[in-house]
Amino acid sequence: FTDIPKELVSFTNLEELDLTGNDMSKSDFSSLKNIKTLKSLNLTECNLSKFPLAVTYLPKLETLNLWNNKINIIPDELYSITTLKDLTIGNNNLNYLSPKISQLINLESFESSSTNIRVYPNEMTKLKKLTEIYPSDTMQYIPKSLIKYAWGYDTVLNK
Repeated sequence: FTDIPKELVSFTNLEELDLTGNDMSKSDFSSLKNIKTLKSLNLTECNLSKFPLAVTYLPKLETLNLWNNKINIIPDELYSITTLKDLTIGNNNLNYLSPKISQLINLESFESSSTNIRVYPNEMTKLKKLTEIYPSDTMQYIPKSLIKYAWGYDTVLNK
């Protein structure tokens, strides 16, 4: 695929969509807005250079996987998806994580490995459901109360 198949909107109960490995670099993703039942969206290795804003219109989205793309900015709109439980943004060209991540009140798992994000904002301590963190190996700061959830934190922060 190079775009979201228009036929998908006819699947009124669609909960999972996996587009792994498709070149979606020119897709506008606008038809996603009509799939109100979508809970899981996998855009791994889709050659994306921009965050697909249409995903912010998915009222039931719980899992968003953007692993291994070319995204360099996470827009503030992402933080409005308060239903998110699992967010994977690793292996993208990211340098910064906004304190607004604290708005993702249902986040349980956060993956940002293989990015240039070096600091997790202190506001992440407000994420009371967070139990898994996968930081980059170049990580310099994780709030103390979250370190116990960080996979590989001994090797990351105690070099």
